[in-house]
Amino acid sequence: MKKVIFLILISLTISCKNDNSNDQVLMTSSAENDALLNIVDTVNIPLGMKEYYASLQNHIVKSGDSTYLYRENGLNKTIDVYNWYSKVKEESLSFQGVERFGGSPVLPLAGDSILIGTLGGEIIVAFRDSLLHSTEPGKELQQVRFYAKNPYKPVKIENEVFMYVPPNSRQSDPEFQNRPLIASYNLETTETRTLNIHYPEYFTQNCWSEHQFPLSFTKNSKNQLVFSFQTGSPLYVYDVAKDSVIEEKNTAESNYVSEIIPYEDCDFQDVTKYFKYLKSTARYRSIIYDEYRNVYYRLVSLPTEQSSDGQRNHDILAPLSIMVLDENLNKIMEKRLPNKTYDPNDFFVTERGLWISTNNEGSDSFNENTLSYALFEFDT
Repeated sequence: MKKVIFLILISLTISCKNDNSNDQVLMTSSAENDALLNIVDTVNIPLGMKEYYASLQNHIVKSGDSTYLYRENGLNKTIDVYNWYSKVKEESLSFQGVERFGGSPVLPLAGDSILIGTLGGEIIVAFRDSLLHSTEPGKELQQVRFYAKNPYKPVKIENEVFMYVPPNSRQSDPEFQNRPLIASYNLETTETRTLNIHYPEYFTQNCWSEHQFPLSFTKNSKNQLVFSFQTGSPLYVYDVAKDSVIEEKNTAESNYVSEIIPYEDCDFQDVTKYFKYLKSTARYRSIIYDEYRNVYYRLVSLPTEQSSDGQRNHDILAPLSIMVLDENLNKIMEKRLPNKTYDPNDFFVTERGLWISTNNEGSDSFNENTLSYALFEFDT
């Protein structure tokens, strides 16, 4: 009976369940762009004692007339489900055999089912909090694990789910250069495969921080993947059927970013020197597709203005910029946001626009007892 339910569930399509006067806008064409991207709303959801404000995996899911926010809870080892309209947590999902969240890729599917990549590399499909199916990693995936913090959410194209897999070797190891960076799971066949996506040559020939290892990816209107690396501005278009990159775009460089210099000292034992490097270095963080407007958003962490602030995390202190790109990945505009305000790992898109978390620990207004989001609306 469970097998029948599983086959039915995987056949369904995904249901991916105050203006700031200090904001600076850098126009790429005319002054009319000044009003194209603005903060138009905020949402605050109170948290209980066992709930957690920080998450690397969150999704908005529509179900009937309601909308839900699914979030990994790193403290409670659960996936917490909040009603987006009533601002109330409705349930917490836990799964036997899944040791913890906060590093695993998670993707809600239609019909209250959910896909999880475990720390051991297994792919699990569950119905609510009951496991329906578990797939061990294939031979080619034996060295692929979801053990590390995974800031980029899975992407579903037809019956395949694509997931970033963090490196499990050091950059100096020979296998680092040729390791696959994205794996896919087929919901119909339950098969896994790795994609022909690897680090660019310049990356493997220089010394970089593990904070710069992750690549960001999204899908476009043609069911292709669009991805980028944190250490360079190029965007790459990947054809799923051909298993190859079919285009490289150099049309989305931030006006606030000069050359990104490798960490040539390669001295990761000197924590002070290491954090100083991170704080002085920009990173191209996330490429996000907005299917409702057929545009992309690109988030960029900029060098901090407090590079001497002890060993505090770069993400906590860094200013952020948002680029808006057209359907061909050409930059329309770029907006620089205040430092210490937004979490570049916590975002999602709805019909209203791009929501970014304001739960940044470095902000003076930070409140760990509340989930807080700001809505950026792009007026096309």
